[in-house]
Amino acid sequence: MAEPAEDTRLEMELADPLGLAPVPPSVADFFRAPAEGVRPVVGAQMPGSEHNQVDARTIIVGREVAISGRIASCDRLIIEGGVEAQLQNCENLIILAVGRFSGSSSTENADVHGRFDGDLVVHNRLIIRATGHVSGKISYGKIEIERGGKLSGAIKA
Repeated sequence: MAEPAEDTRLEMELADPLGLAPVPPSVADFFRAPAEGVRPVVGAQMPGSEHNQVDARTIIVGREVAISGRIASCDRLIIEGGVEAQLQNCENLIILAVGRFSGSSSTENADVHGRFDGDLVVHNRLIIRATGHVSGKISYGKIEIERGGKLSGAIKA
C-alpha cells in the first residue's frame, strides 16, 4: 500500500492585500492531483476565506502559458505566464513573480509581483511588490511600493 502524501494541504504564502480569496504561491497548485481522501482545490473551499469558492469570473494564465488579445471583462486576472492584451473592466489584476503583462489595462486594483509594461489605469489601489516592475504610462488612485519594487514612465496620481 502506498504511503500517504506528506503535503495534503495547500500552503498559502501570499497575503491577500486586495481582500480576495487567497492566491497560491503557484497557480499549478490548483491543478495538482490531490492525495487520497483530500478534495481537489478547484471549486473546493479555500482556507482563510469567507467566500470559499474559486470565483467563476477568474482567469488564470499559468506558468509557461502565453496569450494575446482582448479581455473584455473579468473579476480577477491572475498571471503566472505571459499576457499581451488590452484588458478592460477587470476588478483585480494580479501578476505573480514570474508573470508578465504587456499592453493596456484598466482595473480597480493591481498587485504586481512580476512585470507590467504598457498603459495601466488603476482606479483604486496599485501595489508594487519587491519583485515587481511597472513601466509605461501609469495612473492610480492609491499606490504602495515595497522596497525593491520599481516604477518608471509617465506617472499620474
